[in-house]
Amino acid sequence: MDNFTTKLEKFFGGYKLRTYRRGDIILHEEDTPNGVYYIKNGVVKLYSYSPEGDELIRIILGPGDLFPIRWTLSQEPIDFYLEPMNQVDCWYAPRQDFLNLIRNDSELDLALEDYIVKRMGTLYKRMEFFAFGDAYQKIISILVFLEKRFGKKEGDFIKIDVPITQSDLGALVGMARETTNEELEKLKKQGIIEWQEHHIIIKDLKKLCDNSPFITAV
Repeated sequence: MDNFTTKLEKFFGGYKLRTYRRGDIILHEEDTPNGVYYIKNGVVKLYSYSPEGDELIRIILGPGDLFPIRWTLSQEPIDFYLEPMNQVDCWYAPRQDFLNLIRNDSELDLALEDYIVKRMGTLYKRMEFFAFGDAYQKIISILVFLEKRFGKKEGDFIKIDVPITQSDLGALVGMARETTNEELEKLKKQGIIEWQEHHIIIKDLKKLCDNSPFITAV
């Protein structure tokens, strides 16, 4: 456990732990949260809707992540929804208490900046895939991103430890469920991935990466 995580857990541990389940809405668009959340267990999706009503998942957050970080630092209006993808336990602290913490600890403040920059870097990389990749490349890219963040080694394979549906994957890359299914089937037929109880199993990570010119081989 790094020093950033240790300090955050010590701080948030002084506040009540809240539990949410799949189907709950933690934050609605235009809500005023008044505080900051820190995830202990579980995963949440941050998403919005297109004018046509299609869901677009902007990012999936897991243990050790903070939200809504942009509102916390700048009080910009909430323009998204936050919903658990499984049972989520997270601490909730008043915004001003959190701001006082980072303002009085320069090391923690720098670590928070680094955390934000890394999260932005992930989003920018996804934008690159959206701009230049076809449907097949988009699916590969999001699988690799999910593996890096939530991958769990199980024997010779890697389990993406997020309960995810084909609709969720489509919402992550802005594609219809039918198109998402077609591209996933291509990977399944090559023996690269498989599904097990709403989890994706990556059977050959190198082959997955080799299928995309945008991803550095492992």
